Amino acid sequence: MGKLITVLSSLSSTECSLAQSYLESRGIISFIKGTNNLYVPNLAVPAELQVCQQNMEIAVHCLIEGGYLKQENLEPSSEIKFVNKILNFFRK
Repeated sequence: MGKLITVLSSLSSTECSLAQSYLESRGIISFIKGTNNLYVPNLAVPAELQVCQQNMEIAVHCLIEGGYLKQENLEPSSEIKFVNKILNFFRK
């Protein structure tokens, strides 16, 4: 297995789970990173849907085709960038 690449980031782990099921129905193996089972009020932990680097292009194409991604939304939202910046500070 090669390097994992994030193809979808969301503050909703449910959205990532639905997209993961969609990819798997098309034969693309994917993984969800960043979810936890703890409920912590007012804490947004982004979930990331990841695929192997060699499957990235086809996965992105499938997610656009399925309506999970828009071409213009291939960059993480400002909210996701902000949360990742805070999390990266504590990961050091």
